[in-house]
Amino acid sequence: MKKSKNKLNKVVVIALFVILVVYAISMLFPLLWGFLTSLKSSLDFDTLRNVLGFPDMEYSNDTFFKLSNYTSMFKDINLSRSVSFFAGNEEIIHNSENTVWTMLFNSLFYALGGSLVSAFVTMCMAYLCAKYKVKAAKWIYGMVIVTMTIPTVGSYPSTITLLRSLNLYDSWLGYFFQKFHFGGMYFLLFYAFYETLSDAYCEAAEIDGASQLRIMFSVIIPLSMTIFSTVTLIVFVQLWNDYQTPLLYMPTKPTLAFGIHYFTNKTVSGGFAERGEPGKIALCMLLAIPVLILFIALKDKIMGNITIGGIKG
Repeated sequence: MKKSKNKLNKVVVIALFVILVVYAISMLFPLLWGFLTSLKSSLDFDTLRNVLGFPDMEYSNDTFFKLSNYTSMFKDINLSRSVSFFAGNEEIIHNSENTVWTMLFNSLFYALGGSLVSAFVTMCMAYLCAKYKVKAAKWIYGMVIVTMTIPTVGSYPSTITLLRSLNLYDSWLGYFFQKFHFGGMYFLLFYAFYETLSDAYCEAAEIDGASQLRIMFSVIIPLSMTIFSTVTLIVFVQLWNDYQTPLLYMPTKPTLAFGIHYFTNKTVSGGFAERGEPGKIALCMLLAIPVLILFIALKDKIMGNITIGGIKG
């Protein structure tokens, strides 16, 4: 009986291993295909239909060894944007000229700043609701649960109207203003963390004469850095790939994801257009590679257990 159970367990383990390997290959194959395709010439990929094979050195010599698809995007891409809107009775016009370097900077500022603000505000609200047992805390917690179960739809027009009325539309200040919100899964994650956090930390600081604000910034936030950094990284990846928010609220400050959306859905002309589909895929790889490097470097922090020890006697 024991031998048959051991054999069954081995079979299950082998089957799960094979399934995980196949799944991992299915996730890595699009990245590998995209990178190899970005090294092909338009003649090799579009005309000769070398879709799945390795780059043909007879036709893709420059694009493979000189990375001409990548150098062309930095040299030839210039995304011109213009938007006009009314703030009250005043018409406001915004114009911008954006290179790939500008879009990369916008992406970094957009993703890093937005993730830090969003995670910090959510962390503070979760701490207040978990540690201060007042009626308002219960009401806020209930509001979070309700908004998670009943999705809000049709809010884009009213948000745009509000931002334009406050003269915050198409500005970084307006974007960060939108990030001062909390709720969703990350609020519940922080809330559960603070619910299980021992009050001994705060009580020890109070005995030493620390104020509530000092306790939060000197005790609670340092203890929360593991979960805070994990949430920040996850939100950073989400915002890095987001093109919808810049498209709606910051049309003259395009991110790299915005640029990819534009160039893959619009007919463009110029030097970069001659690169065809491999050029567009090279632009996509420029968006994917930083996130891949970030995940490889910080995978233990992202996927590790969020734990905390007690006070040692």
